[in-house]
Amino acid sequence: MGGHGAALLVGARSLSLPWVNLGLALSLLLAVASLMVAVLPSQRRAGVLLSTALAVLGGIAGFSAGEACVATHCTILQSFPGGFPNKVRVKVDMLGVRVSEETGFARIPREGPDAVRSVSLGQAIWVGGPLAAGAAAGVVTGLVGCLADQKMVEESE
Repeated sequence: MGGHGAALLVGARSLSLPWVNLGLALSLLLAVASLMVAVLPSQRRAGVLLSTALAVLGGIAGFSAGEACVATHCTILQSFPGGFPNKVRVKVDMLGVRVSEETGFARIPREGPDAVRSVSLGQAIWVGGPLAAGAAAGVVTGLVGCLADQKMVEESE
């Protein structure tokens, strides 16, 4: 993949939550794993590390799946000079079906109007709900998979 490809992958950002990126999530996983290695007794370490890693990776995958389900489209209706909030229309689509269309005021970030995801609490719930549900489902799936794996290992011994 090379250095440039790896930088693009680790720097991949969430469209819904611009401050979340893959590099940040992986760094958090490694930090938690390092802390657990230092704190846990050696006989329990492998199982707990595997559970944690599967839960975090499941959460990242679920978050990504939830984000893939939601698309937003922002149109600037009226622009004001001096960095004041602009009047915009934001449309939220879930799996290709329009679920919300509202007009309101929002500051346009330096990434452009496409970075504006919502102008109301209702739209924020439509945008963030699938992300939270996907992440929770991914964490649960990772933990269930790890518990099933540990049970199979115990039965084989």
